[in-house]
Amino acid sequence: MNRKLLSAMALLMLAAVFGRRGGKDKEDAQEEPAEKAGEGAKDADGYAYLTFSSFDGGGPVYTAAIADPGVVSCYYTRSYGNPDHASVDGAAYNVRFELRGIKPGETELTVSARSPIADNWDRRYKVTVDEEKRVRVEAVE
Repeated sequence: MNRKLLSAMALLMLAAVFGRRGGKDKEDAQEEPAEKAGEGAKDADGYAYLTFSSFDGGGPVYTAAIADPGVVSCYYTRSYGNPDHASVDGAAYNVRFELRGIKPGETELTVSARSPIADNWDRRYKVTVDEEKRVRVEAVE
């Protein structure tokens, strides 16, 4: 698929998921601590998160590696926009990586996307945790 089509699909998936219940779908979410986890916003708790779109049956699988896991932890959630997603071929979903500060410091997070049919890529992020354990994420170019 070309980049414009993938970008349009990603925007539609984000609109579908985040238009429903503020993007939080606890019923469908599967949360687990992640060494494998994988653009950045903050919530009221000072956590930062990265959200990416994918789809069943060939969409990108996201993984992440934290250079210093003593500075920040990462949790993975996957949420579907369609409550009947199990009956839909190629159902769209969002992957959200929540970054929680452990101690003040700085580290690097590398997120990778791998797919048999979409573009593969790696992105690097600088993650900073302040004295109050608030997390800030910046893309590294």
